[in-house]
Amino acid sequence: TYYSSSNQVRVRFVSNSRTSSFNIEIDRLYISYTRLTGAKYDAEATAIWDVNGYSSMDLLRWNHWTNGPSMTFEVWNWDYNGGQGRYDTIFTGTSSASTLSLSGANSKYESGGTVKVHYIATSSSDFILTIDQLRTEYSYLHHNDYWIDATAEWTIPDSYSIDSLDFDHQVTQGSVTFYVYDFDIDDQFEEKTGISLDLSTSPEYIGPSNSIKVRYLSSTEISSATLNIDVLRVNYTTEELIITTPGTLDLTSTFHLDSITSDDTIETLQLTYAFKTDASQLVKLEIWNYNNPGWDLVDGNVYNSFTPVHYYQIGSDYYDSNYDVLFNFSGIGDDSFNFYLDQFMVNYSWTRTNGFVNADIVKTIADSFLNRYDALSNFQKLYNITIEFDYTFTKNNSLYADLAKFDIIYGSSQDSFDLNKDGASHTFSYKFVFDSSSSNSFNVMFNTSNGLLELEGMNYT
Repeated sequence: TYYSSSNQVRVRFVSNSRTSSFNIEIDRLYISYTRLTGAKYDAEATAIWDVNGYSSMDLLRWNHWTNGPSMTFEVWNWDYNGGQGRYDTIFTGTSSASTLSLSGANSKYESGGTVKVHYIATSSSDFILTIDQLRTEYSYLHHNDYWIDATAEWTIPDSYSIDSLDFDHQVTQGSVTFYVYDFDIDDQFEEKTGISLDLSTSPEYIGPSNSIKVRYLSSTEISSATLNIDVLRVNYTTEELIITTPGTLDLTSTFHLDSITSDDTIETLQLTYAFKTDASQLVKLEIWNYNNPGWDLVDGNVYNSFTPVHYYQIGSDYYDSNYDVLFNFSGIGDDSFNFYLDQFMVNYSWTRTNGFVNADIVKTIADSFLNRYDALSNFQKLYNITIEFDYTFTKNNSLYADLAKFDIIYGSSQDSFDLNKDGASHTFSYKFVFDSSSSNSFNVMFNTSNGLLELEGMNYT
């Protein structure tokens, strides 16, 4: 039950997906059998990889040999003959240890993360085909990471005695760690818990010019989170009185526009925000201008309520080649003040306008009726085939070019047709002559871009 009528035996190795590369080591793989007089020994093996969630397919790596006959090592060419495909011979001989790039001009050897290889060897005596190494190498992107990393710093006049640091905060997702900078011992940020730190007994957290630095660092999550700072202030004493420092806020935040590449065009880029302060305290919101380096004012108004929500359209001067957008909140008050941030998020949309912007679908028609009379010498091997279907193409974005084509590929011929793209329903009908003496099948292909192609009643007769 484990070999076919043509004496073929198939084996398969399947692994789970992992975030790092790994090896499958096959110490021995051969078949023992009794050979009839004059028979030949054959070895034929196929390996297939089907990779999901990759960002790029990089290399095919191998090391194999036989103890006698020459072997042929082949890799499937997915682009051959308009996608019909075939095996290309990569090596013929008794041993080889090398690599084959799967990118650039060699991207034809992978399709959607799938790679196929094939071994063939024949001898009049028994032999062993040893595969010491056979693997694909690829880059893997599991997800995008989001985290919060914010710092704040105070400088207190030398005539004042610094007493304590008060803090309280929450994060909407994951966790956030609060740090205070150690100037004396470790010269680094140290984690602090609770809601207050006595600075009168911990002078190591007071730097030159009575400076104090704190940092918020959140856990890494797969979706965005918001840091809510309820309390953050330094208390100090002058002339036997406990007062608070003049309120100072200097908070910088960086947004990275994930998933956008140089092949994309940004359609919309908008900041949505809502914040408030105590009484008439002013806090400015600014954005960094990469084209004319410096901070540009986004909002310089005083808000005592989270409503209404405010919006700001971000232009191309305000993100760099890495698609980073930089914001800064700043404010100085005569007394300490509270700053409340309710909403602060960047929404954006984009369109892929360069690189791989077209989609094609290929279907191979290989019905038995195409070769029904091939064995009969008195019959001509020509068929009149008619392909018919109804279709509607609706353009997606009027700002960019669209594409809607239909191709019929048979033998060495390829008939190409431009489909109507006016959003109305149309009927397509075309007859061609198929020669079954030179082909066993034909292909139909749709190629579209920037639109929705809807098909109904597709048939061939």
